[in-house]
Amino acid sequence: MADTNKENQGISTPFTTDDRSHYFDFKAFFIHILRHIGLFLFLMVLFGCAGFFITFIPSFKTYYNYSEDTSVTQRSAVTNEYPYIYTAAKVIYIPSGDSDFIMESALALFKSGTMMTSLKDEFFNEALSQEYKLRNRMVTYNYRLQSALESPYSPGDFYSVFDCYISPSYTLTPGGHNGITSFDLEKRHFLILSAASGDEELSLSMCERAAELLIKETTALIGDFDYKLINRATDIALPSPESGLIPITSIGSVISTERPSLSLIIKSSLKSSLWGIVIAGFAAVFAGFIIEVTSEKLISVSEVRQFPCPVLTTADLKKKKVLLHPVNKVIDLLEGNERACDDQETAVRVSENYIKKYLSGDHSFTRVLITGTLPSERLQNIRTTFVKCSTLNIDYVAAPFVSYTPETVELADEHTLVLLTEQLNFSTKGNYDFEIRQFGLLKATIVGTILFK
Repeated sequence: MADTNKENQGISTPFTTDDRSHYFDFKAFFIHILRHIGLFLFLMVLFGCAGFFITFIPSFKTYYNYSEDTSVTQRSAVTNEYPYIYTAAKVIYIPSGDSDFIMESALALFKSGTMMTSLKDEFFNEALSQEYKLRNRMVTYNYRLQSALESPYSPGDFYSVFDCYISPSYTLTPGGHNGITSFDLEKRHFLILSAASGDEELSLSMCERAAELLIKETTALIGDFDYKLINRATDIALPSPESGLIPITSIGSVISTERPSLSLIIKSSLKSSLWGIVIAGFAAVFAGFIIEVTSEKLISVSEVRQFPCPVLTTADLKKKKVLLHPVNKVIDLLEGNERACDDQETAVRVSENYIKKYLSGDHSFTRVLITGTLPSERLQNIRTTFVKCSTLNIDYVAAPFVSYTPETVELADEHTLVLLTEQLNFSTKGNYDFEIRQFGLLKATIVGTILFK
């Protein structure tokens, strides 16, 4: 590579360092971005389309497959989607002064053989069916492990869904009865009876039937007593997950009751596409910077000029891309490059004029050695063009890269003028620097370089 210490210059990268200062070169950074504009456009289209379709496809499938249901059916689907447990409850209010005795009698009779047998005969099969439906939903939403489905539903499990207890904190008396005073609080007047299942109607039916049987059993034991049956709102709750399980409770899991609009789908897809373009921009700048910094190839005219060998002329022989042509013009303007020759013959004529001016001095050169890192066929083609256009009385010879064959070393003597030929994005910095140093060791004179873009 070029001796940057001697020339006080470095390779053209966004971070320029010399012996005088350390600074961030915004112009070099901008040139770096423009030089990789093709990569940016490719990534922008790729990430933009990916962001758009990642959002659009699932949303449009929901829109396309949507079927209009009745409000009742749809509401039922939403209600039954999660493994909700419905706990129906009734309050037995006993206003008499013997409420403690009556309640203790009721609690003693609760879950008696006669009462539970009657409830089991009426509701066990339906409770069994609802229990397995509930277990399936619990497994689906990660509240239970799959093994929960394998354990049988026993009469003991059925009996456990019923509960009965005295509530000292419940003080809301029904209409037609006196309110609870501070003196009355010493006695208990409210007995709470509940039944739970995965179906709301089943819970209400079981609770109501259990209340009837309990009152019937208590009356048979102690005789008639004054009471009032109060309905309570059904409690709806999700079960507690097993240890180590994280239940699925995000709103995205709930069945949608409305069809998404196309305008909303397109807006959200475009928003995702914009995020993709932003990510593409950062990715292109980063990837381009890494490629440029780590690349060994000569990528710009300004970079070639940093080596201790003059560039006689540049030639742009490749077919110009219409899309990127304005970008290349801007890069040339920022780098201060002269207008490149449009064909090889023009570049040869310009180079020969430099050779002619050099030979006009007191020099005893008899030939011009055309060499470089280009393929041998290209070198021979350039030599043929020189012979065709030459107006000088001098021989033109072509030889491969200096380390490829001893012929090049033999030709490089004190009577030979060396003309290097290189091509951007083909010739490497290491090979170009090696040529310059080797011909210096051979005491050969290098007139300059023809640079092809």
